[in-house]
Amino acid sequence: SFFKGCKSSALFVSLDPPEAMSEKFTNHTMPSNFGKYNIHSSFIIGYWEDFVVLFGLFVIAATLSGIAALLYKKKAKKDLVRFFYQIQYIFRWNMFLLAFCGSYDKITLYGALDLRNVSEHEGANIVSSVFAVVLIILGLLILAEILYLVTKYQKLVKAPLQSRYKIQKFAERWEFHQVLFKGYKEDSFMT
Repeated sequence: SFFKGCKSSALFVSLDPPEAMSEKFTNHTMPSNFGKYNIHSSFIIGYWEDFVVLFGLFVIAATLSGIAALLYKKKAKKDLVRFFYQIQYIFRWNMFLLAFCGSYDKITLYGALDLRNVSEHEGANIVSSVFAVVLIILGLLILAEILYLVTKYQKLVKAPLQSRYKIQKFAERWEFHQVLFKGYKEDSFMT
Protein backbone atom coordinates (compact mmCIF):
# COMPACT_ATOMS: atom_id res chain seq x y z
CA SER A 1 0.00 0.00 0.00
CA PHE A 2 1.09 3.59 -0.57
CA PHE A 3 0.64 4.66 3.06
CA LYS A 4 2.54 2.68 5.67
CA GLY A 5 0.89 4.35 8.65
CA CYS A 6 1.28 7.12 11.16
CA LYS A 7 3.78 7.48 13.96
CA SER A 8 4.24 10.50 16.20
CA SER A 9 1.83 12.51 14.05
CA ALA A 10 4.15 12.04 11.06
CA LEU A 11 2.92 10.34 7.90
CA PHE A 12 5.26 7.75 6.44
CA VAL A 13 4.85 7.25 2.73
CA SER A 14 6.15 4.19 0.93
CA LEU A 15 8.04 5.03 -2.20
CA ASP A 16 9.21 1.53 -3.04
CA PRO A 17 10.30 0.96 -6.63
CA PRO A 18 7.81 -0.83 -8.87
CA GLU A 19 8.20 -4.59 -8.63
CA ALA A 20 8.54 -4.94 -12.41
CA MET A 21 11.49 -2.57 -12.28
CA SER A 22 13.09 -4.33 -9.31
CA GLU A 23 13.02 -7.62 -11.19
CA LYS A 24 15.15 -6.15 -14.01
CA PHE A 25 18.08 -5.60 -11.64
CA THR A 26 20.17 -8.56 -10.52
CA ASN A 27 20.47 -8.72 -6.74
CA HIS A 28 24.03 -9.89 -6.10
CA THR A 29 25.20 -11.49 -2.87
CA MET A 30 25.77 -8.89 -0.18
CA PRO A 31 28.18 -8.85 2.76
CA SER A 32 26.56 -10.45 5.82
CA ASN A 33 25.79 -7.17 7.62
CA PHE A 34 23.90 -5.82 4.62
CA GLY A 35 22.27 -9.10 3.67
CA LYS A 36 20.38 -9.36 6.95
CA TYR A 37 18.68 -6.00 6.26
CA ASN A 38 17.49 -7.16 2.85
CA ILE A 39 19.34 -4.37 1.01
CA HIS A 40 19.33 -4.68 -2.76
CA SER A 41 22.73 -4.57 -4.45
CA SER A 42 21.51 -2.24 -7.24
CA PHE A 43 22.07 1.48 -6.75
CA ILE A 44 18.84 2.50 -8.45
CA ILE A 45 16.72 0.20 -6.29
CA GLY A 46 18.46 1.26 -3.08
CA TYR A 47 18.35 4.98 -3.85
CA TRP A 48 14.85 4.93 -5.34
CA GLU A 49 13.01 6.78 -2.52
CA ASP A 50 15.48 9.67 -2.53
CA PHE A 51 15.41 9.80 -6.32
CA VAL A 52 11.62 10.17 -6.25
CA VAL A 53 11.91 13.01 -3.71
CA LEU A 54 14.54 14.79 -5.83
CA PHE A 55 12.43 14.34 -8.95
CA GLY A 56 9.40 15.75 -7.09
CA LEU A 57 11.38 18.82 -6.03
CA PHE A 58 12.54 19.27 -9.63
CA VAL A 59 8.94 19.10 -10.89
CA ILE A 60 7.81 21.66 -8.30
CA ALA A 61 10.70 24.00 -9.20
CA ALA A 62 9.99 23.64 -12.93
CA THR A 63 6.28 24.32 -12.38
CA LEU A 64 6.99 27.44 -10.29
CA SER A 65 9.52 28.62 -12.86
CA GLY A 66 6.94 28.14 -15.61
CA ILE A 67 4.33 30.09 -13.63
CA ALA A 68 6.83 32.92 -13.03
CA ALA A 69 7.78 33.02 -16.73
CA LEU A 70 4.12 33.04 -17.75
CA LEU A 71 3.34 35.85 -15.29
CA TYR A 72 6.34 37.81 -16.59
CA LYS A 73 5.20 37.31 -20.17
CA LYS A 74 1.66 38.43 -19.28
CA LYS A 75 3.18 41.52 -17.61
CA ALA A 76 1.79 40.70 -14.18
CA LYS A 77 2.77 42.70 -11.13
CA LYS A 78 6.53 42.61 -10.57
CA ASP A 79 6.10 41.64 -6.93
CA LEU A 80 4.08 38.57 -7.90
CA VAL A 81 6.62 37.53 -10.54
CA ARG A 82 9.51 38.03 -8.08
CA PHE A 83 7.63 36.01 -5.44
CA PHE A 84 7.30 33.02 -7.77
CA TYR A 85 10.94 33.30 -8.85
CA GLN A 86 12.07 33.37 -5.21
CA ILE A 87 9.92 30.38 -4.29
CA GLN A 88 11.24 28.56 -7.36
CA TYR A 89 14.83 29.26 -6.26
CA ILE A 90 14.04 27.90 -2.81
CA PHE A 91 12.91 24.61 -4.36
CA ARG A 92 15.56 24.56 -7.07
CA TRP A 93 18.55 25.40 -4.95
CA ASN A 94 17.87 25.16 -1.23
CA MET A 95 15.42 22.27 -1.00
CA PHE A 96 17.03 20.28 -3.81
CA LEU A 97 20.50 20.83 -2.37
CA LEU A 98 19.29 19.92 1.11
CA ALA A 99 17.68 16.72 -0.15
CA PHE A 100 20.64 15.80 -2.38
CA CYS A 101 23.36 16.47 0.18
CA GLY A 102 21.23 14.91 2.90
CA SER A 103 21.14 11.70 0.90
CA TYR A 104 24.79 11.72 -0.17
CA ASP A 105 25.55 9.04 2.41
CA LYS A 106 23.03 6.79 0.66
CA ILE A 107 24.55 7.65 -2.71
CA THR A 108 27.99 6.54 -1.55
CA LEU A 109 26.70 3.47 0.32
CA TYR A 110 24.46 2.15 -2.47
CA GLY A 111 27.03 3.21 -5.07
CA ALA A 112 29.77 1.23 -3.31
CA LEU A 113 27.50 -1.81 -2.96
CA ASP A 114 26.57 -1.58 -6.63
CA LEU A 115 30.13 -1.07 -7.87
CA ARG A 116 31.58 -3.99 -5.90
CA ASN A 117 29.99 -6.34 -8.45
CA VAL A 118 30.54 -4.19 -11.53
CA SER A 119 32.44 -6.94 -13.37
CA GLU A 120 29.29 -9.13 -13.25
CA HIS A 121 26.90 -6.39 -14.42
CA GLU A 122 24.81 -6.54 -17.54
CA GLY A 123 21.78 -4.67 -18.85
CA ALA A 124 19.97 -2.64 -16.21
CA ASN A 125 22.74 -3.08 -13.66
CA ILE A 126 25.18 -1.24 -15.96
CA VAL A 127 22.78 1.71 -16.07
CA SER A 128 22.57 1.57 -12.28
CA SER A 129 26.36 1.69 -11.92
CA VAL A 130 26.71 4.58 -14.35
CA PHE A 131 23.95 6.48 -12.51
CA ALA A 132 25.78 5.87 -9.20
CA VAL A 133 29.08 7.19 -10.57
CA VAL A 134 27.38 10.27 -12.06
CA LEU A 135 25.67 11.13 -8.75
CA ILE A 136 28.87 10.58 -6.77
CA ILE A 137 30.74 12.96 -9.10
CA LEU A 138 27.87 15.48 -8.98
CA GLY A 139 27.97 15.39 -5.19
CA LEU A 140 31.72 16.01 -5.17
CA LEU A 141 31.27 18.94 -7.58
CA ILE A 142 28.55 20.47 -5.39
CA LEU A 143 30.71 20.10 -2.29
CA ALA A 144 33.67 21.67 -4.15
CA GLU A 145 31.49 24.61 -5.22
CA ILE A 146 30.26 25.14 -1.66
CA LEU A 147 33.84 25.04 -0.39
CA TYR A 148 34.86 27.56 -3.07
CA LEU A 149 32.00 29.94 -2.16
CA VAL A 150 32.72 29.78 1.55
CA THR A 151 36.47 30.34 1.16
CA LYS A 152 35.96 33.18 -1.34
CA TYR A 153 33.48 34.86 1.00
CA GLN A 154 35.84 34.47 3.97
CA LYS A 155 38.69 36.02 1.97
CA LEU A 156 36.51 38.96 0.95
CA VAL A 157 35.40 39.56 4.55
CA LYS A 158 39.01 39.57 5.82
CA ALA A 159 40.14 41.98 3.08
CA PRO A 160 40.47 45.77 3.59
CA LEU A 161 37.43 48.05 3.58
CA GLN A 162 37.74 48.89 -0.13
CA SER A 163 36.71 45.31 -0.87
CA ARG A 164 33.24 45.84 0.65
CA TYR A 165 32.07 46.61 -2.86
CA LYS A 166 33.35 43.18 -3.94
CA ILE A 167 31.43 41.55 -1.06
CA GLN A 168 28.27 43.29 -2.18
CA LYS A 169 28.75 42.17 -5.80
CA PHE A 170 29.55 38.63 -4.64
CA ALA A 171 26.40 38.55 -2.49
CA GLU A 172 24.27 39.90 -5.36
CA ARG A 173 25.61 37.27 -7.73
CA TRP A 174 24.69 34.46 -5.33
CA GLU A 175 21.54 36.16 -3.99
CA PHE A 176 19.21 33.24 -4.55
CA HIS A 177 21.67 30.67 -3.22
CA GLN A 178 21.28 31.65 0.39
CA VAL A 179 20.67 29.44 3.38
CA LEU A 180 16.99 28.53 3.17
CA PHE A 181 14.60 31.22 4.42
CA LYS A 182 17.03 32.90 6.80
CA GLY A 183 18.99 34.50 3.98
CA TYR A 184 15.85 36.07 2.50
CA LYS A 185 14.40 37.11 5.85
CA GLU A 186 17.53 38.86 7.10
CA ASP A 187 18.82 39.86 3.66
CA SER A 188 22.09 38.30 4.67
CA PHE A 189 24.54 36.09 2.90
CA MET A 190 25.98 32.85 4.29
CA THR A 191 24.73 33.28 7.83
